[in-house]
Amino acid sequence: MFYTSNFDTRIGKLYYLWDKSFRVIFLGLANNYKIFLAGKGKGHDFLPKKFLKLEKEVNFYLSGKLKNFSIGVSLKGFTVFQKKVLKTLKETKYGQKVSYMQLADMSGFPGTYRAVGTCMAHNPTMIIIPCHRVIKSDGSMGNFSSGINLKKMLLKLEGNG
Repeated sequence: MFYTSNFDTRIGKLYYLWDKSFRVIFLGLANNYKIFLAGKGKGHDFLPKKFLKLEKEVNFYLSGKLKNFSIGVSLKGFTVFQKKVLKTLKETKYGQKVSYMQLADMSGFPGTYRAVGTCMAHNPTMIIIPCHRVIKSDGSMGNFSSGINLKKMLLKLEGNG
């Protein structure tokens, strides 16, 4: 069972899902939300409708007032490799960029940078697990499921754009 809601931010409407333990399952824009939700069934609207702590932290982050999220994330259904990579990325410092290759090494899986890239493409919690901080080894941006302009904006917000 999961709960769903959405809220407006300076980067657009963000949709989110959370479990009964208030761990975030998904946070992202509408296009990624529809893809993520496919085949998962219908979530339940929660009363009160909003998971206010998440909304507050996201808005503080987007205004430059928050560097670390306290919200828990659920990685249920991910492989051991994916969980390790995502947890390692979550621990990167605000404003720090890492390459796909560096993230593979830091996660204990050297040489798996392509698999790390695939893992980033399926990151369900944009911003909380900061896949926008992952770049190519040559310093170029690489991809971002929510669009390269948003990736550049988030890096700039963190003083690294």
